[in-house]
Amino acid sequence: MERGVHCNFGPLSPHAADALQARGIDVPADIRFPQQLTGADLEAADLVIALKEAEHRPMLIARFPDWVNRVEYWHVHDLDQSPPQHATAEIEILVRTLLKRLARKERA
Repeated sequence: MERGVHCNFGPLSPHAADALQARGIDVPADIRFPQQLTGADLEAADLVIALKEAEHRPMLIARFPDWVNRVEYWHVHDLDQSPPQHATAEIEILVRTLLKRLARKERA
């Protein structure tokens, strides 16, 4: 089994579900498990973001080397280095910043 597939303990981290609910975002009960990334997924995307460069860059090098420098890497630590509330707060800041950047781009 490939890295990433066997590391999922459920369709959504309970920490992510808690963070979404705390922000008023409903989490459906019937969430599917993550699926393995494909080249077609990358080709269809306008933007690809990896939450942790140190984790995802090696996987991209191994599986999708042409995409290594086309991905936007964020540097959000996993639970081994940061408590979940820090990671979710950082992700929220990064997403809000991304939304502002995309809005500026659309106006241009």
